[in-house]
Amino acid sequence: MPSSPSNAGPLPVPISDSFCNMLTKTLRLAAATTFLLAVGELSSAELVEPGPVGARMRVLEESLDRGMPGAERAFWDEVGARGAPLVETIEGQPGYARVTFLWKGVSTETRSVRLLSGPQITNHYKHLDFVHLPRSDVWFLTLDVPNGWRVGYVLAENADPNGFPNNVTSDPLNPRHSEQDPLAPVPVSQLYSIFETPGAPPEPWFRRHEGVPAGTVEIRRIHSRVLGSDRTIEVYVPHDLGSFDRPIGSLYLFDGEEYLRDMRIADVLDNLIGERRIAPLIAIMIHDLPGDGRGRELSCDLNFTDFLATELVPWVRSNFRVSDDPRRTVVGGESLGGLEAAFAACKHPELFGAVLAQSGSFWWRPNSATSGGTDPWMAEQYEKGAKIPVRFFLSTGKDEPPPQSGLVDGLIANRRMRDALIGHGYDVKYEEIEGQHDPINWRLTLPDGLIALDPVPAKPKP
Repeated sequence: MPSSPSNAGPLPVPISDSFCNMLTKTLRLAAATTFLLAVGELSSAELVEPGPVGARMRVLEESLDRGMPGAERAFWDEVGARGAPLVETIEGQPGYARVTFLWKGVSTETRSVRLLSGPQITNHYKHLDFVHLPRSDVWFLTLDVPNGWRVGYVLAENADPNGFPNNVTSDPLNPRHSEQDPLAPVPVSQLYSIFETPGAPPEPWFRRHEGVPAGTVEIRRIHSRVLGSDRTIEVYVPHDLGSFDRPIGSLYLFDGEEYLRDMRIADVLDNLIGERRIAPLIAIMIHDLPGDGRGRELSCDLNFTDFLATELVPWVRSNFRVSDDPRRTVVGGESLGGLEAAFAACKHPELFGAVLAQSGSFWWRPNSATSGGTDPWMAEQYEKGAKIPVRFFLSTGKDEPPPQSGLVDGLIANRRMRDALIGHGYDVKYEEIEGQHDPINWRLTLPDGLIALDPVPAKPKP
């Protein structure tokens, strides 16, 4: 069992409210990384300069040099039909694609354009400012990007080079963007855009398959005496629940709103259950508190963990026909949610027999843990304690955010957690993918985690 931390440890540095309102926490961290690089707080010694101009841009440039009438209009018509960014093969470099991001400027107003993304981009590329193509309204940035990538980004026009950009938008020329909340849609400009290079991993479970029966999602409010407040949860119930001949499994997820919106958990479960890749289960998506509440509760908070064990789980078991077998009860989350999932299972293995942690914040240490240096605290708890009957699925991107002050970065912390668990004899499935700390990473590995943690592996549908 883990010891009880006396208070929460360091949390990510907050960013201006106006920017936070426009983006998910993923792109907030990503843009913060870009900002630190721009002002010289991160080393750029190993970063790559932007790539050469792509073939399509060379054609446009030559046409403008020759004064060909209608060349720019034809270019924008083509981009409108194909979408942006432009993705081209590179002769002699089969492992890379030439990606050209575009912006249609206003000649009297546009002074600069900058691409903002996360460590998957900022860890590898030195300059992310667009170049203006003379005699046109075309601004562009060309990067030679490894094949197999799928990345989120946003753009900022006329950003203060010495300050944090607030005038941020999705790419208006790119039709692919992050998911909308169907209950609270926002303008597309407030989402983030997504591009991918050839060979990006397929996402076969992300959108509901034709003919698969759809479950339902119910919004519930429950009162917690432990927390002294009402809490919102959303419960996924599989199709035709009454037809099952025995109690079914359950899945508890923190950051419930993000799992429903960004990872499309209801569609994923419909597909996996309908195609008999996992046994039927009910999923409980727990909404975060606003502001600093999320960071406090998901940083191994004993009150929140007691709420799960003494109030939420009993409420679910009294309202739905679910199994009380911990092997069929999964607790999971992303980022700090993955940390809290590991903590909850360590405190209550009699309830939670499986942990799904995506980019778990295993770098975290409580303020009280002054001894032991920077070693991940959660790894220490499992290493030092008696082995308990809990299985794990851990996933992480290869480009997690830079480390918090005095702590290890997310990738190293996840590897350390993996090694600690395996060294202590735990059943661990671990995935490390080309990705960063965002839903694009988590939605890819989520189905793998659900399949890996299913205690009753189902046969694929014939």
